[in-house]
Amino acid sequence: MRLFYQSKDPDSKLNQLNTSNFLKEKEMQQLVEANLEVIFKLQLIETEFTIKTRDGSFRFDTLAFHEDTKSFAIIEYKNKESSGVSEQGLAYLMILLDNQSEFVLKYNQMMNDKLTVNDINWQETRLIIISPGYNAYQKALSRLSGLVIELHKITLYDNGMISFDLLGQDTKMISKSPITAIDKSAIEKISRKLGATTIEDLRRA
Repeated sequence: MRLFYQSKDPDSKLNQLNTSNFLKEKEMQQLVEANLEVIFKLQLIETEFTIKTRDGSFRFDTLAFHEDTKSFAIIEYKNKESSGVSEQGLAYLMILLDNQSEFVLKYNQMMNDKLTVNDINWQETRLIIISPGYNAYQKALSRLSGLVIELHKITLYDNGMISFDLLGQDTKMISKSPITAIDKSAIEKISRKLGATTIEDLRRA
């Protein structure tokens, strides 16, 4: 998206704002986590949440929670276009569905609550990926029925302005987007199309 600014003189010409890059994914992560409520209407549960499974250890950049819908959100950050980001996201969704109690336990520990697995609306779990760019395959994957992958394009401008564009929708992303139901069979179907047969395959992708 191109942004312009104008001086106080109404007859002056428009000047285009130049864009900058986040040097590190951590910078992007710290910015989003400090503003989760403003951007996504989410609560921060844990930074770098790690879970151990039979396939190995997996680290989620940001684990968040939507209080109104009683659902989790996983947020991953990439400071450049990455060919493996969709595969990684699919693995995280499968891990969450297979280890629900671990996520509820972490929520209760951090929020001093007593929720159970049955209190969580798992069908409204969200995977949010934030990156300055995506390839055509990733954009298509985010629109598949049965998956709940949100691709947000982040742009940093020289004057400090930052924009978030939710790809695949007509409106600018300011708050949370509509949520679709998770269909685990759809995730497994896409995994096979990617040539990955296990979670470990996806983690290595």
